[in-house]
Parts: sequence; structure tokens; C-alpha cells
Amino acid sequence: MEVISLRSHARAINDDEEKDLLHPTEDDESDESLDEKGSRRDVTEGKEEPRVVDEEVYKVTWLRWWVLFVFCFASFVQCLVWFTFSSVPKVAKGYYPGVDDATIDLLLNWGTIIYIPVLPYVSWLQTRRNGLLIAFWQGNALIFLATVIRTIPCWAPAHLRGNFYMQWTLHVGQILNAAAGPIVFAVCSKLSAVWFPDHQRATATALAYTSNALGTAVGYILGPGLAPTVDQMPTLLYVQIGLASLPILGGLIYYRERPKHPPSAVALAHREGRYEESFFKGVRGALLNVSFLLCITACGVQAGVTSGWQGVLPQALEDLDYTESESGWLGFGNSIAGIAGGVLFGPVTDIFFKRRSKLLLLLLFGLSTSGFAWFTLSLPTPFGGALIPSTFWTLMTALGIAGLFQGGIGPALFELSAELLYPIPEATSGGLLSLLMNMATLVFLFVSPLIKTTWFNLIVTSTLLFCGVLGVAQVVLMRERYRRWEAEVAIYHESQRSLPHKLRRMEQPN
Repeated sequence: MEVISLRSHARAINDDEEKDLLHPTEDDESDESLDEKGSRRDVTEGKEEPRVVDEEVYKVTWLRWWVLFVFCFASFVQCLVWFTFSSVPKVAKGYYPGVDDATIDLLLNWGTIIYIPVLPYVSWLQTRRNGLLIAFWQGNALIFLATVIRTIPCWAPAHLRGNFYMQWTLHVGQILNAAAGPIVFAVCSKLSAVWFPDHQRATATALAYTSNALGTAVGYILGPGLAPTVDQMPTLLYVQIGLASLPILGGLIYYRERPKHPPSAVALAHREGRYEESFFKGVRGALLNVSFLLCITACGVQAGVTSGWQGVLPQALEDLDYTESESGWLGFGNSIAGIAGGVLFGPVTDIFFKRRSKLLLLLLFGLSTSGFAWFTLSLPTPFGGALIPSTFWTLMTALGIAGLFQGGIGPALFELSAELLYPIPEATSGGLLSLLMNMATLVFLFVSPLIKTTWFNLIVTSTLLFCGVLGVAQVVLMRERYRRWEAEVAIYHESQRSLPHKLRRMEQPN
């Protein structure tokens, strides 16, 4: 177990409060026990002291990585299940008689339709005791049940698969899986705050955030790979049942609401109830914070449109001389680049852009917009050919650049939102950010079938360019303030003031 000593860093923080509070070292010793709120009780005076006080204050355990891995895998499976039928639209239409493009789109759209009404419940749940743990088990139960229900038509004769009731088992499965979406997406920043020290929080948030996108990326390859023909559609569905059972097994091995000892002052604040406990007061406070509103709209619209565009990319490129396999590889490349960007820029933020998120966001928005501009100019337009000559590989490169820098925007905004809104819980800030992203995705997915293919790419990529420029303008106007970090410093100094009293009490003879 890693231990953070307050005394060893007192001089550094007093000299320069811009430095990190926590730099853990390896140790297996344990702290004295806390009461149920996480505070230490002064036995001699019969009252609680505001925080800890011996040398070893914050501890982090290697089990945090296991918890994060299980959470990330559940998020990955949820997105993979959501993308099932859109990854193999031709095969799905052949296996289920009567299923057309509109049905495939609806099966995809359930993800955002259901996400929006379920999100307030998930955000409220995070203000309750054991909210993370309850949400984890509810989400995984929904995902597993969804994968099982979708296989019911596979047991029926082929002529009955087009039956109205058989088709609705697909919709019920997609709806149940969609209900798990907020659980595995909106609580990323809370999970990192509860389990990880300050200098690893951005990395943990980035991994949790990007694991969901990994589901789409793998879906581009796994779907056509397991179900290249109509007869093999059941194989894809059965494999997903097996994948959905793995997070449940991982949770049974080990998964907790929080570690035994807080890894940081923020985790301690969660234990001691320093966060706003009223969900409705938190939402009201968030909506009155102008910087937060600029923050979430800068990311939400662009990320939402990008997510929806990735979901229909194979269909969008069908009439542009790209095979389903080639379209899948283009989407896979863009998704993998986005995941790599999220994973890469998490540690980069921790190391080089600590409390400099505004500068990082300006760089990411600018570079991702340049990639989308290249891709836009490489595609034919309704007015003629492409302005820039292109091949499959130049398109892959353009999408890779756009995805790489786009991938770093989401995690950075999740962390910045949590900083701007403290003491409003991370699940509320993350929930509102993801709500806007899903609303943008929903609008896009409903509008996209109305756009002719010849206009589709021009309109969508132009929208992405506009969102990128708008995002830069909003980030410029946004005022940075790291309230959560300021609270960490305050909690630290509070504990330092209580230290002399505690030491005197320990030195008194029995």
C-alpha cells in the first residue's frame, strides 16, 4: 500500500501551493481506524477532530487499478452491445426479415433516448450511501440481461424472426443496455476522485472515459469478423453474452464503494460529507455557473455529433465506393486514435498541464479541427469532386489526427468540470456534461437519415468544423478556477493545524 505523509510535504506546500499535494511512496503500514464518517475522534475531549493527524495520512492501494479495470471493461462491453447491429447492418437486415435501415437506426438511437431520462437517477444515486457500488451492480445486471434477451429470436425458426414480437426483443435488449449507459459513463470522475490520488486522477478519468469508446472501435472489427454472413449473426450475440458476464465475475472477485483509507483530500471530503448532498441544489448551482456552462457546451456538442457520426459511418460511406469492411476500418482507425488520445493526454495532463486545462483544451480543439478539415476537403461534394486528392490511407490519416486530439478533450473537460463546480459532486458535473453530449448525438441520429448521402459528409463534417471553432471561442471566454484543488489545500492546512494538538494528546501519560 502506498502512503502519503503530510509532514514530508509541509515545506513544499507552504513554499509553493501550486505543487501537487500528494506524491505517494510504497508502504504497507496501516492508519488508526476512522469513524463511520471518516473523521478521527478525540477521546479525551469527546469531540471529533477535523482530520487525521499522524504521519501517515493518505493511503492508496494497488486494488484501485483492479477496480478501474473492472469498471472500464463494463463500460467497454456496454458500448460494444449498443453498437452491435450498426456494425453489421447488411447481415442484421438479412437475418431478421423486415428489419430495414430505419430499424437499425432506432436500435442505435435507444442508447441516447434512454440515457437522458435515466441520467438524473444515476446522478441522484451518487449522492446516496454506496452509490458507486449500487450503480455498478445495477448496470452490469442490465447489460447481461440485455445480451440474453436479444438472443431469443435465434432460437426461433427463420420464418418467425420477422415476427413483430420477436423484433421487439431486440428493442427491449437495446433499451436495457442503454439504461446502463449513464452508470458506466457519467461517474468516471467520481470513481477517480474516490480511488486515486491527485497526481493520477486525470489518468484514471481518461481511462474510464475512453474505455466506452473502445466498444465502438472493437465493434467495427468484431462484428464483421464474427458475423461475415447472415447465418453467423447468432455467434456475435452469444459472444457478447460471454463478454457481459466478465465484469460481473470481476466484481465478485473484488469491487468496493471506496478504499479502506482515503487516497487524497478529495476522497476524504467524500467520506466526511463535504460535498453538496442535495442533487437538486447541485444541479441548480451548476446551471448558474457560467464557466461550467461554457465548458460543457464546448465539448458536448462536438463530442455528441462525433459519436453519432461514428455510429453511422459504415452506412454513410456505402455509396461512396467504400466497402463495409473499408468503412469499418476507417471508423476503427478514428475510434482507436480517439482512445489513444484519451489515454495519452491523461498522464500528459497530470504531468504538464496541472491546473492549466484551458491551454490544453485550446491546443486539442485546434488540432482536432484541423484533422476534420482535412477529412472534409478530401471527400466529394454535391458540387463536384474533392478539393484535396485522397486515398483510403490519406482518409485514415486525417481521421487519425482528428480522433487523437478529439480523444483528449472529453477527459480534460470531465476533470475541469469537477474543479469548477466543487463542492457539487463529480457525478452531477459529469452527468450534465454527458447529458449534453447525448442530446447532441440524439439530434444528429434523428436528422441524419433525412440527409441525402451526397450531402451527408459535407453537412456533418462542416458541423464538426463549426463545433471546433465554437469550442475554441468558448474555452477562451471560460474562467479557470480550481475549486476542488483549493479545497484540498484547505483540508491539508486544516490537518496541519490539528497536528500539534494531536501530538500533545498522544504524549500525555495514561
